[in-house]
Amino acid sequence: MKAPSEKRPESAPGAATQPRASAPAELEGRRPVSVIIADDESLARETLGAALAEYSDFEIVANCSNGMELVEVATSLRPEVIFLDIQMPRLDGFTAITRLPEPKPLVVFVTAFDEHAIRAFEVNGFDYVLKPFTSSRLATTIGRLRERLGRSAMPGEDAARPAQESSPELRGAKPYLTRFSVRTKELLSLVAADEVDWIEADGNYTVLHTGKRTHILRETLGTLEKDLNPADFIRVSRSAIVRLDRVRQIDTSFTGNYSLILIDGSRVRTTRTLGELSTLLKFS
Repeated sequence: MKAPSEKRPESAPGAATQPRASAPAELEGRRPVSVIIADDESLARETLGAALAEYSDFEIVANCSNGMELVEVATSLRPEVIFLDIQMPRLDGFTAITRLPEPKPLVVFVTAFDEHAIRAFEVNGFDYVLKPFTSSRLATTIGRLRERLGRSAMPGEDAARPAQESSPELRGAKPYLTRFSVRTKELLSLVAADEVDWIEADGNYTVLHTGKRTHILRETLGTLEKDLNPADFIRVSRSAIVRLDRVRQIDTSFTGNYSLILIDGSRVRTTRTLGELSTLLKFS
């Protein structure tokens, strides 16, 4: 990635560094999006840094290991994006962003705890990513950041992507859901779409299955299906939608009556033909 011309402040002890390479030809004359990673765990900084290195139009300008350091470094470098942990020493993530000068950067919270999600959006967080995140989840965030910043994908990055996966905004349609808002008693929680294994119809409601947990939505399966990215979710019967990357096997023990076996061992009955399933799931 392209190295910035300005002098960087020294990293705090224990802060991870990010190796930088020369900018690719595609970035000639195009300034990368400046990024700061703030997390008190060096492994978390390194993991996120390695994942972001796959996007040549994003440049990590600094790594910070606590909230006070973030305020100082971000005030000096004025990044466009901060990937921010919440529970950090000296200043937590929420307090740190209140001390940043205006205009504030786009803040993507990256944390292992889902209980902070509501507050994150109350303070205008741009996105909320749960650890450990998947490459597809990060790709979703990168796509949204590009859109907000008026950037396009790098040449060739989306060349192999089917037309159905193209941005709904570019098609003039409503954006696909990236998270679900679910209520449990007095609590309102956010469930990321890429955490959902499969979705089950229950009358005028739907049930989200996320590992061993379930969440009820006040929405029919048919209505919900229209808001899901067809590159990630497929309707396999009148009563079920599955996430494609959760399917491990197709049980063909009973001709014409197939079941999908998910990576956690769950079974979901399907009315799709074997040919349709093989094509959609790229099974041979």
